[in-house]
Amino acid sequence: MLVVDDEPVVRRLTAMMLRELGLNIVEAGSGEEAVALLRKDPTAVAWVLVDASMPGMNGPSTVRALRAVVPTLPAVVVSGYGTQDVQEQFEGLDIRGILRKPFTLSDLQAQLETGAGQPPRVEAGGSASRPRGAH
Repeated sequence: MLVVDDEPVVRRLTAMMLRELGLNIVEAGSGEEAVALLRKDPTAVAWVLVDASMPGMNGPSTVRALRAVVPTLPAVVVSGYGTQDVQEQFEGLDIRGILRKPFTLSDLQAQLETGAGQPPRVEAGGSASRPRGAH
């Protein structure tokens, strides 16, 4: 999984949590860096977890550029903003889910599980959870 976030502490913490889930992680501090990494090896990652708001290449631009390299690359968006704002920002990009900051390891795991199969359900607190009956 490729983790793209311009905030080093957030990126490293997220990568650490994903490693706890047993995933291989590649980190990028910007959209430009993420695109360069994927161009170098398009098979290096199967998913991208991208921050919605970054200086330079923002989240939607990053997803578009990454999909120019790997058109089927699944993406989950991380944001401190409201879910509706993020949905509007990423409209038409077929995002697998939105994870609200701050999030826990269980929030992250649930979002990845729902993103793998079904659209996420966002609860009142803003964190995505697995739909009922999903395993």
